[in-house]
Amino acid sequence: MSRSIGLRADMDAIPVLELGKTPWRSCVAGKMHGCGHDGHCPILLSAARYLARTRRFDETVYLFFQPGEEG
Repeated sequence: MSRSIGLRADMDAIPVLELGKTPWRSCVAGKMHGCGHDGHCPILLSAARYLARTRRFDETVYLFFQPGEEG
């Protein structure tokens, strides 16, 4: 029997206008990644890179990059 695992990262933004001038603010007015989502995609990509490089998982891995799970 074949085994598989799915790993998911959400990558949506929330409708917030950032007023600050910090270098990490959103480049799109009215769209803010203020709830941790900025970290989700790099973490999932890092997991994929690790699995691809080490080959320590010999079954199927599905990566889900999910936009807008609230909608």
